[in-house]
Amino acid sequence: MVLRMARLTDDAGETSGNNCCLVNQAPQQLFQELPVVRLLPIEQHRLKLTNTVNLPVYTTSRRNNEMDQGLVTSLDMPTVDHSSHWILQGAAVLLNSD
Repeated sequence: MVLRMARLTDDAGETSGNNCCLVNQAPQQLFQELPVVRLLPIEQHRLKLTNTVNLPVYTTSRRNNEMDQGLVTSLDMPTVDHSSHWILQGAAVLLNSD
């Protein structure tokens, strides 16, 4: 999986820690490989998220295929910025970087 228009890192610049959050991508770098993500199912009413942004997960960078499908799911990613920052950046998770 790759992250488009953002990267996931902690304060020390590491991408493997538990305290990672979204930051702006490096100059001239459109895609950033995403570390392994663990998906945990939970009931919606038990989910209490703070400081996260809900990013769409697409199969390709075109965001849809010939049958107008491409959205797989969405991921709540940690961030210190307001969620509108990432929405306006067009941040998304891609399963294939094309």
